[in-house]
Amino acid sequence: MRFVKWLRTWFERLGGLFHKAQRDAEFAAELETHLQFLIEDNLRAGMTPEAARHDSSGTRAHAASPSFRWTSRFCLTSLRLTR
Repeated sequence: MRFVKWLRTWFERLGGLFHKAQRDAEFAAELETHLQFLIEDNLRAGMTPEAARHDSSGTRAHAASPSFRWTSRFCLTSLRLTR
């Protein structure tokens, strides 16, 4: 059973290598959408457009780049499998 799970994980990773650009683009679009929602919320709260953008681009809206997140997850999972 463990072998099947391990094999499935590796096939998923192999497939992920070929769709990296698409996955990164989708993630970047999702982040941009959330950033726009935060800006709209700040505008409704009475902020100026400049202040709304500045506040929205704070730590709440930022995340690590998609490629960094994927690489980190891949490396950590690989380390767990080699134990």
